[in-house]
Amino acid sequence: MKNFRTLEQFEEIANNCLNGQWNLAAKKCVEYGFFAYDLRCYNVKCELFLDLYDIAELAELAQTLR
Repeated sequence: MKNFRTLEQFEEIANNCLNGQWNLAAKKCVEYGFFAYDLRCYNVKCELFLDLYDIAELAELAQTLR
């Protein structure tokens, strides 16, 4: 059974963004079932995005793929 919206998956997505791989991060958001709210909640637990506008941009990219 595949897990969705785990902390490890969030960290993978955030690291992709930090490495400049925004399109891959957006694809992983879709694959793992992350939406803007999920990204924001995980970022409160484990602050990897220092700018919340980055979360908004990532959510928009993922939405275009959906």
